[in-house]
Amino acid sequence: MKYFKLLLFTLAILSLSCALISTAREITAVKKLQIGIEEVVVKRVSFDGIDMNFRLIVKNPNSVKARIVSFDFDALFNNQKVARGSLSRTIVIDAQSARKITVPVHIPFEAVGEGLKRAILEKNVEAGIVGYVLINTPLGKLRFKVLDKTRKIL
Repeated sequence: MKYFKLLLFTLAILSLSCALISTAREITAVKKLQIGIEEVVVKRVSFDGIDMNFRLIVKNPNSVKARIVSFDFDALFNNQKVARGSLSRTIVIDAQSARKITVPVHIPFEAVGEGLKRAILEKNVEAGIVGYVLINTPLGKLRFKVLDKTRKIL
């Protein structure tokens, strides 16, 4: 009887270990969301700065739904940080699909240096973002770095 209990205990530990290893594999198999700038739209220019909408496309390559619970980023013009942006609401991206989202960004004029002013006048400006996104999936919460500096806006 003593050996039978030991055998059952050992089998239970092995079963639990296999379940944990399987879950760990699933979590590490989750691919990061692909977030890129689709378009930058100027909404308003005032004495204190420029209000813009960054229209982003978010692609979820995973077989599970992803819920963005936070997204904080720096807005870049010609690789120069000019403002901070963040997503103020939860966004759900279905499995293996893409969704467009709009994030407002305010760029104060004091953040725009002489080189960038010259680039704006010459209509040679690229917009980008760099930051972190936190997603919640059925497999747990995951945090990914986001980097996209590829969209010419002027």
